[in-house]
Amino acid sequence: SGATLTLDLLDRKGKYPNGFCHGPIPSFYNQGEWVAAQVNFTSNAKPDQVGSGYDGINTLFHEGGHAAHFANVKMNAPCFSQEFAP
Repeated sequence: SGATLTLDLLDRKGKYPNGFCHGPIPSFYNQGEWVAAQVNFTSNAKPDQVGSGYDGINTLFHEGGHAAHFANVKMNAPCFSQEFAP
């Protein structure tokens, strides 16, 4: 799909301490041309770090699944069919 997925594992002040997925640029067609998505996701797990635990790895794959899904959605959605919310 040409999407860009960014995995953010760096700890910093103000960052949400658990998993999160955000797609600031969704995939869509613009006058027949495909525009690839940009999706960011995070987890509290680092696969090579001892102590990440099952929950951390589960969160990593859960959020990664959301990211892969949002990066490949090609179905028309109501939010793209109108300029303003109903």
